[in-house]
Amino acid sequence: MDLGLKGKTVVVSGSSRGIGSEIAVAFAREGANLVIHYSTSKAGAHKVLKHVTVLGVEAVALQADISKSEQVERLFEKIHKHFSATDVLVNNPSRVLGGPTVSFPDKAWRSQMGACLDGTFFCTREALKTMIDQGAGKIINIASVSGLGAFAGTAAYSAAKAGVIGFTRALATEVAPMGI
Repeated sequence: MDLGLKGKTVVVSGSSRGIGSEIAVAFAREGANLVIHYSTSKAGAHKVLKHVTVLGVEAVALQADISKSEQVERLFEKIHKHFSATDVLVNNPSRVLGGPTVSFPDKAWRSQMGACLDGTFFCTREALKTMIDQGAGKIINIASVSGLGAFAGTAAYSAAKAGVIGFTRALATEVAPMGI
């Protein structure tokens, strides 16, 4: 099936392993050029990079802590040195930190919010800068059933993913009229 992605640039956050790596490979099979993002797993990112370049697409592996806006800004500066624009952004942060709410540490809470919710916002904000100029783009935010329901010991994760769902709905009403 031709999805019209040949030569398009796709950024997949958290694509050095798991669901993110499978998403990246699926886009590569459709001919999309890729940015393989990783936070800590450089070896994993380079494994995915090798896999997708064998499929004949242009790709680069780039590191950033997406919970920090300045690192996301630098990430997108590097992206635009390799590729002219961002056509598709897949926000796929996947950190699950669990534990009882009564003893859940502040640092773990901030880490969960930073990776899932802040990272989704920061990456989206940067991608929108070129998408708005292009008058087109796609943003795919990966959430979880935990954002709609809840499981014991997952308050932080559930809150972060519920935030992603709310952010996605609000963002769609804002940017859909711009072709995004």
